[in-house]
Amino acid sequence: MWQKKVLTAWIFALAVTACAPQAAPVSQEPVVSEPTAEAATATPQPSPTVPPHHLTVCLGREPETLFPLQAHTRAAQTVLAVVYDGPFHRVHFAWQPTILSGLPSLENGDVTIETVTVQAGDEVLDADGQPVTLDDGVRVRPAGCRQASCAQTFTRDAPLQMEQMSVVFHLKEGLRWADGEPLTAADSVYAWQLAQQPQLNTDFYLLDRTADYRALDTQTVVWVGKPGFLDAGFQNNFWTPLPSHLWSQLAPADLPDSDFARLPLGWGPYVLTDWTPGVSIEFKRNPIYAGTAPYFNTLTF
Repeated sequence: MWQKKVLTAWIFALAVTACAPQAAPVSQEPVVSEPTAEAATATPQPSPTVPPHHLTVCLGREPETLFPLQAHTRAAQTVLAVVYDGPFHRVHFAWQPTILSGLPSLENGDVTIETVTVQAGDEVLDADGQPVTLDDGVRVRPAGCRQASCAQTFTRDAPLQMEQMSVVFHLKEGLRWADGEPLTAADSVYAWQLAQQPQLNTDFYLLDRTADYRALDTQTVVWVGKPGFLDAGFQNNFWTPLPSHLWSQLAPADLPDSDFARLPLGWGPYVLTDWTPGVSIEFKRNPIYAGTAPYFNTLTF
């Protein structure tokens, strides 16, 4: 699963502050003068036209790629943060959803832990937390066991029960990609399917511990872990959506070098309009962005 780092407000604040003109010092003894006759009869001049708001952000280096599954550098993550919004923001050390209607939890019923019977040939996590195929001699943690001291050695002639976690995620209604197409749970499942392609992805930790990831309807997806994987970070097990209505036109292996990946489509505050290698990456405001409209009309990295 790839995660986007949010372009935090301090970057914009720093840039604006650095470029802002300094205020002139205030005189300790202001001089009051009477208006002259010429000043009293002068014709008011029209105010100059205010130019569109624009922000330029300097990067330490140019991203090697903006293909989300391979965009691991800080520069790439900074750029993608304005294309995609979330799916979570961290506010005051707590996660806040942006495209989800809420955070799943045990309390609201979106997280469940069930006891399941496992048998030889099932994919589970062993007592050390590593994904394995269950067979004679494999040490696992049975249901209710939370530490290595209570692990058991599996044998085919002894039924064994383990715990399995499921997490349900609910997308907000009315979300749209920047081209106007609906953003649905199927786009998140599509991202999960792409992540399973070895030639596209390098991080298989969560994939190796996932039993299933599927859409329940257009707004809802469910993640199911392999038996024995009780993930404390379950709220991050939502795959960030990718535009299946566009990207599915190409074979997965062709995506990283395609225009789709070079100018990725998102749902965030800005739309990537042009990338001139070695010079700049240009954005314009997304007119159908579901969040608060960004202050700047255009943006250049």
